[in-house]
Amino acid sequence: MELSDADRVLVDRWLVDMRARRKPRGRHGSVPDQQEQSIPDAEDKVLAILMDDSDPGRGWDLVMGMLSDARDDYEIQAIAINALETLMRENGDALAEIFGTSIRTDRRLREAVRHIFLSGKVAGMARAAGLYDRPDLSGHNGGR
Repeated sequence: MELSDADRVLVDRWLVDMRARRKPRGRHGSVPDQQEQSIPDAEDKVLAILMDDSDPGRGWDLVMGMLSDARDDYEIQAIAINALETLMRENGDALAEIFGTSIRTDRRLREAVRHIFLSGKVAGMARAAGLYDRPDLSGHNGGR
């Protein structure tokens, strides 16, 4: 996976935004670095890429970049719910081959899959890998 400079900036800014919204948990909670600066439209730009079926590989690379940079399980779960689930809902069948390969080897992706709803080919692959036991959502809300 090789992110362009522009996509690397989007991943970094998306993570900054996500971390800024994170609420500290007691004394041990995470507090966002005040030096990090957000760009207000990073989330919208990333969402548009994740939903774009003309280049699903770009969305895949963004999500995998986010997962790679996640600091802890909380962040993996947030990325799963806010980015991976959208990407898989919109482009899961187109990404089935790389998804099937990656869930066998990528620990962070395996953990992320446990937190989302899937449909179509990718749901079957995740189920076969023992990572997914939820009902298939094909046909619900435009699932593919």
